[in-house]
Amino acid sequence: MTGTPPPLRVAIYDLDRTVVRTPTFTLFLLWAAWREAPWRLLLLPALAALAAFALPTFQRSVSALIDWFTLLFFSFCAIVIWVIWLSLQTGVPAKPASNVARLAPGFEPSFGWLPFVAVPITAAWNAYVCRLIMREARIRAMGPSDASEPAL
Repeated sequence: MTGTPPPLRVAIYDLDRTVVRTPTFTLFLLWAAWREAPWRLLLLPALAALAAFALPTFQRSVSALIDWFTLLFFSFCAIVIWVIWLSLQTGVPAKPASNVARLAPGFEPSFGWLPFVAVPITAAWNAYVCRLIMREARIRAMGPSDASEPAL
């Protein structure tokens, strides 16, 4: 078969910046938790569900802090991912592309159409979230009787 593409090579770096085939730190944490008390791992899904139901019971300031932290953290992560991808495709800015070249020698970026589909979807999602945030701020400022838009 001469038309088959070469196998995909992925470089995963461990905490000590060595190249490994699997993320060993996560496996180590799972192994250590399983070795010490395996029943704790079985409780994780139940505890996550209980924590999700406890969020509305927090004070308004704590709930707002958690909301803003997650909003800022995941927005920052998304921006970093887009900047690195753009740097790999175009070379601008040069620093992220050189960091990827240093950390993954031999990596050749490939171009695909998926990001061009993902960019408008990301922009639409951001616009929708901004609209909801602005609507909520207007309702908090004026009260629910002055909200001209129907609830979604």
